[in-house]
Amino acid sequence: MGQPLWAGVDAGKSDHYCVVIDADGWIALDASGTMYDFDGAEIRTPLHLLTWIRHLSGKRWFTHHHAGQLIDVVCEAKGWQLPND
Repeated sequence: MGQPLWAGVDAGKSDHYCVVIDADGWIALDASGTMYDFDGAEIRTPLHLLTWIRHLSGKRWFTHHHAGQLIDVVCEAKGWQLPND
């Protein structure tokens, strides 16, 4: 069996947000048609994830929805445990 895929989707009436990690580790973000992708292998530690979120937060289309989905999907894919709310 090949590597699994991970995805997070939040679809509303007017907007949608999607984060996907493909079998090769590439991460794709879709914000109601605005696409952005990067090599997920660059995220080796939680600090790397935080650095990417900081970088992405400078994009006009990046929202708190994307940040939450990116954190959830990457942590699931990497096997990192998030503390309970």
